[in-house]
Amino acid sequence: MNPNQQFSIFSVQSSLAVSLLPLISGIFSYSYLPDRIAIHINELGQADNYISKLAFLIGLQVAGMLSQLYRVVKKKKKDPTMNVFGGNRTSSSILLFPIFFDIAYFSAVFYNLNV
Repeated sequence: MNPNQQFSIFSVQSSLAVSLLPLISGIFSYSYLPDRIAIHINELGQADNYISKLAFLIGLQVAGMLSQLYRVVKKKKKDPTMNVFGGNRTSSSILLFPIFFDIAYFSAVFYNLNV
């Protein structure tokens, strides 16, 4: 196994671990969140779309994880060595998607906690 391949496998594993952070924090913040979670804020700063707390904490997390796994499997089929720093957009999206997902997730949690 060459050094690029080792580093890229570590990067993919790290991106999957970062994808699990919202699930872990959701377990601890479950009792503090309202029953209906605002998931969209309009241009006036008012919430206009809601989902249940369980759907937010579990369903949204599962959707994010499935999306991340799809990206990894798609990239693995295109590049068997899994060199995620190969220079294409799919490679960087494997590393950046969990970060953007976590920012959106925690923004919604903080908004609903009135932080």
